[in-house]
Amino acid sequence: MAAIKVAVVAVPAMLREVLNQLLGDAPDIELVEPRQPAPSEEPPDGADVVLLATREEGDSECWRLLLANPDSSVLAVDRGARNASLFQLRRHKESLGEPSAEGLLAAIRRAAG
Repeated sequence: MAAIKVAVVAVPAMLREVLNQLLGDAPDIELVEPRQPAPSEEPPDGADVVLLATREEGDSECWRLLLANPDSSVLAVDRGARNASLFQLRRHKESLGEPSAEGLLAAIRRAAG
């Protein structure tokens, strides 16, 4: 099975460090560098999953990114790392509750299907 390509964008430095360590240790996940540090309509180098930190009203940013990249899923973690949501093109938002290392990895794997 091919590695799941994950782009981490618009994430505060401390959370980025934790996520990079978590994702870097997972043998079935490949971190890809986004073309831009913030979410944009430009696809993040073929990522299967785009992981980003959002503000409370960040849903529109996630949908915009997802609609511009229909083959990707968007995993949004709030900036306090207390809640995460998975967005997919089928206009599906799945509340993931408080993110844990295992929970984020499981959500990325489900999103990549």
